Amino acid sequence: MAGVSFDKNADEIVAALAPSFDTVICTSAHHKGADTKTVAAAVRKANPQATVHIAAAIEEAISISQRLAASQHRKIYVAGGLFLAVEYAVVANGGRALDLRFF
Repeated sequence: MAGVSFDKNADEIVAALAPSFDTVICTSAHHKGADTKTVAAAVRKANPQATVHIAAAIEEAISISQRLAASQHRKIYVAGGLFLAVEYAVVANGGRALDLRFF
């Protein structure tokens, strides 16, 4: 799963990550998340062979990632930013990303 803060260079960050994966779920953290289409475009540029899924919010991304991980017997790797990783962990454990206060 990949996400980038809106004030960061998506192409640069994703270029370091996307080539290592054949499936990438692009999403946007509630806090400072870049547009998912921007992240997906960066993934497609960095790894044209990857299967790209777009999830409008972290909750949808978790659902997609858990379904794919179970059906393909794989692990989930969450990358691209601290906000995304924290939101993923909170929501996957029953919390709400919107309840998080980073600052």
